[in-house]
Amino acid sequence: MVSSDKANASKEGEELAAAMSRLSVRVPATDTPLPILLVVGEEGIYHFHVHEELLVKHSKYFEAAMHNGWKEAEEGTIYLSDLHPTDFATFANFVYTGRVMTKSDDHDEATRSDGEWPRLARAWILGNRLISTSYEDAVLDAVVDKMGPPKYIIPLGFHQNIYKNTAGDCDDSWLTCSLARG
Repeated sequence: MVSSDKANASKEGEELAAAMSRLSVRVPATDTPLPILLVVGEEGIYHFHVHEELLVKHSKYFEAAMHNGWKEAEEGTIYLSDLHPTDFATFANFVYTGRVMTKSDDHDEATRSDGEWPRLARAWILGNRLISTSYEDAVLDAVVDKMGPPKYIIPLGFHQNIYKNTAGDCDDSWLTCSLARG
C-alpha cells in the first residue's frame, strides 16, 4: 500500500510540474517592486512570485493582505497552505494574462474525463475565496468556451461543486447552476 501511495504521489507531482510549466508566464523586467512570494500547498514547497500590483488589482483578499497592516505585507510573503498548487498556478497565470486557459478542442463527450471540468470548478471556488470577480468572470468565460458548439453541455456535478463551495448570494454561482440545468 505504501508503494502505491508513493507511486500516486509521484504521478501527481509529475502532473503538477507539467501543469505548472504549461501555465508559466515570462514577465519582462520592469521598474515595479519585487514580486510577493506566495508559499502554496500543505508542505509549503511550491513558491510563486507574483507582482503585488497584479494581486491587489484582481483580488480583494490580496488587497486587504497588502494594504491593511497584515504581517504578510511587511514580510513580503503570503502562506496559502490550504490551496492546491495547480489551482493557484491557474490564478497566477490569470493575473498576468487575463485569461483562464482550457483545452479548446475538448467538446467531445469522450474526452471530458481529462480533469479540466473539476479544475475549472476549483478555479471558480478559488476566485470566490480570493474575492476576485475578474477571475470568476474569466473562469465563466472559460466554461462557456469549453461548453461551446455543438453540444453546450456541462458535466454532471460541475455546478453542484460550485454551488456548495461558494457564497449563497453569489449571482455568478446561480448563473453557473442555471447554465448546467439548461
